[in-house]
Amino acid sequence: MTQWNKIELEHNINLESSIEGGQIFNWFKIADFYIILFSDWAIKIKSKNNFLFWQSYPKKDNIEKAVKFLNLEVLSTLEKYKSDMNIKKAIGAIGKLLLFRQNYEQATISFILSARQNIKNIRKQSLKLSSEYGAKIKIDENKFFLFPKIEVLAKQNETSLRNLKIGYKSSYIIHAAKMIHENCDNFKNLSLENKYCFIKTLKGVGNKIADCVSVFSLGDYSKVPIDVWAKRAIIKLYGAKEQQSYSYYQSYYRKIFPVESAYPAQYIFEFFRRFNNEK
Repeated sequence: MTQWNKIELEHNINLESSIEGGQIFNWFKIADFYIILFSDWAIKIKSKNNFLFWQSYPKKDNIEKAVKFLNLEVLSTLEKYKSDMNIKKAIGAIGKLLLFRQNYEQATISFILSARQNIKNIRKQSLKLSSEYGAKIKIDENKFFLFPKIEVLAKQNETSLRNLKIGYKSSYIIHAAKMIHENCDNFKNLSLENKYCFIKTLKGVGNKIADCVSVFSLGDYSKVPIDVWAKRAIIKLYGAKEQQSYSYYQSYYRKIFPVESAYPAQYIFEFFRRFNNEK
């Protein structure tokens, strides 16, 4: 039986939207809880009323990893935008969202997989990589595969990944894994902007993927990933012009949400994606 750690919050957290909305992809839902898998640990998590319940594996009660991943301090950002009517509607419709911080190596590989794919297929490919190259972990009575360590992926070849139905992105993943592994020590000492520039040197990484990695792993909330829903939402809800550049829409989000833009923007496009502004 799980011995849960418990965190009391001011508001109930919508874990379904937070986890299944495209921030992370290596997860399973079992009964009323989620298992989220990383390269060297996993977390079991559920939400009830105003409480988050969690436990870590294989090391139990790993507060350091859990606190960094859950990133609860970002919740206070919304206080700055409580007068925004669209933010109010979004919170009323979907509740409070978490903005996770995952390992940047895993985030980079996962978002390289994300190009031109829906969440279901990204997750399917991510879990394939894990079952082929990740270490086994036992959580309660269930066995799972952790996400592959970057040094393991760096040793693979394109053919082996193509056999997993990864397709043309196989070469991107191999290149990224080798570059990340070779530059691991140097990367830690770079500024946020230089980390962003390094990520953009990887094959298959453009503005959106680099922005996703920056937000969901590096904690750079000045970046706003722009996908079709983010674009539609800013046009419909805030009057942005149609058929403009990526940088135009990102700047528009920053103008509306000048502080930690990524977090309120997450509410806007998640709300618009789910409800298409019908409520």
